Amino acid sequence: MQHRMEKYGTTEDIAWGILRECENGMISTLNPDGYPYTVPVNHVCLDGRIYIHGRRMGTKLDNIIRDPRVCFTVCEQEGYEYEGDTACDTETIFRSAVVEGTARIIEDVDEKRKVLRVLADRFGREGKEIPKDRIGITSVIEIIPSKITGKVHPWGGKPIC
Repeated sequence: MQHRMEKYGTTEDIAWGILRECENGMISTLNPDGYPYTVPVNHVCLDGRIYIHGRRMGTKLDNIIRDPRVCFTVCEQEGYEYEGDTACDTETIFRSAVVEGTARIIEDVDEKRKVLRVLADRFGREGKEIPKDRIGITSVIEIIPSKITGKVHPWGGKPIC
């Protein structure tokens, strides 16, 4: 295990808490040439899965259709901690979670509506209508986790070098 993961790694339960609380995430898919393609997305955790939404076309969807393996990451930086007089005496205070898994594009309208409702509620649109015509033109992607890790570096850490 890498030193920083050993030092700051969390349990899977804490990583799920980080996933639920962080508002912004990044999904990485694989381009045809093998290079990763990463984009920021809004997400929600529901029943042990992660869901994102977006347009019904584009590189992210093309990549998932071709190769469903994905990585999803959230991170919140809370500041810096300065312990001494050198640049190496600086620590970033953060919490993060990384999910490896497979993605599935949801086609079922009722399943999409359920996820879109939870997403809308999470981002301040509780009770607002989701027009039927918008459900059809919106993609909803389910990420089925196979591995979840998290790291937390609270105040009171050690130098980075």
